Amino acid sequence: MSMARQGWMLLLIAACAAAERDAVNVLARFGEMVRGNASHIPNLTCVETIERQYYRARLSTAPRNCDDLAAEKKKRGYKLTLESADRLRLDVRAGITVEMYSWPGADRFDDRELWDIIGYGPAASGPFAASLLEVVQGDATDFTFLDETEAGGRKLLQYSFRVPAERSHYFIYMPQGAVATAWDGTLLIDPETSELARMTTRTSELPPEALACELTTASDYGRVSLGGREFPLSRETRQRFIDRSGDEVENIVTFSACRAYQAESRVSFGATPEDAPAGPAKAVPARGLDLPAGLPVTIELSAGIDSVTAAGGDRFAGRLAKPILDDRKKMLVPEGSEVAGRLIEVAVRMQPREVAIALNVETVRIDGAETAFHVAGRTPSSRGGEWLREILSSLTIGGGGSHSGDSASGITITDHPPAPEGELNVLRFSGTRKVLEPGFKTEWVTVKP
Repeated sequence: MSMARQGWMLLLIAACAAAERDAVNVLARFGEMVRGNASHIPNLTCVETIERQYYRARLSTAPRNCDDLAAEKKKRGYKLTLESADRLRLDVRAGITVEMYSWPGADRFDDRELWDIIGYGPAASGPFAASLLEVVQGDATDFTFLDETEAGGRKLLQYSFRVPAERSHYFIYMPQGAVATAWDGTLLIDPETSELARMTTRTSELPPEALACELTTASDYGRVSLGGREFPLSRETRQRFIDRSGDEVENIVTFSACRAYQAESRVSFGATPEDAPAGPAKAVPARGLDLPAGLPVTIELSAGIDSVTAAGGDRFAGRLAKPILDDRKKMLVPEGSEVAGRLIEVAVRMQPREVAIALNVETVRIDGAETAFHVAGRTPSSRGGEWLREILSSLTIGGGGSHSGDSASGITITDHPPAPEGELNVLRFSGTRKVLEPGFKTEWVTVKP
């Protein structure tokens, strides 16, 4: 028996009944399979979609602490009401011990945390690879076989585990500093294949300085094939953030378009573009277009945007519907110039029903070359738009992994400020769905970077 397998089995209860010995072997084989793939996981890159649902709690009394909240949730009349929802999309790559993120199709992964990219609202790293690796590679202790159960027509073995605070790499980042939290969970494993079917986790109660009481997750696993190997990958993860006020946010995290990492998005840790690794990455505009501030800009979409399927992080393309003229009517940028940018937010409010789509222009193409293009939206804001600002600053919880390169672990919760609206154009429409057809015009104004 290998030393790795011996070490894994020593984490189990030393004295187990004869009927449980098969369960011990199944867990050992599962650990060997995950560790055997660990060195290959950094070659795996997927598109991660996060759908967030924001719930308002109806409580009889405002809770003073998490214990009060737990008691309030048991009272008659307690209710959660869905107030709003939004959707995000990113590229995610597993490092050796962390998950790295970028906007879809960005030219590089870098050392920014997940919340630095998203900029607002709750998100936590872990479901792509980090949580499972941290369980298997030594953080978890006290593995216990619980019972045999059945789900989806197949027999599964259920185990529990815990990660004490002194071994944990699950960090909460607050102004006072970083604190590791204890967490525990369960595994459901197929005894025939030793493959993971489901993993649940729950943090211990978070410190009073944190805005949340706890974070729970439930991940259903499948397999993804890549380069002749099969990796366990979450088909769907549900993250539940429970705020101290009683409000909750549920994130539904899914992965798609998995492929081998081949530097379409390069990895950079504080490097300048010249220092970044070589590879077929997209060019980054080296300079901005130097225009006077305050000039009107009209951009029409080249392709449609459907709020039901679009997500923050998606690219959009457009073109100038009119030339950009200076005060003397001199043409500075010709009509028809191609414009590119990203959706920063796609959200819907339930009562009253309203859709919000936030656009951010990044570049304009002039004489065949892309250059940075700084414009801010000047579409008049509708009344009642405060709900979007609430989403942008709600439940200041995030995740992404505190790291430098691949040297540290990466499941985190942090206290962070909301991102400023900056150069956004926030469009609002009544209803729960809006389709912006090709040719839809948006109004902007030039700004200094």
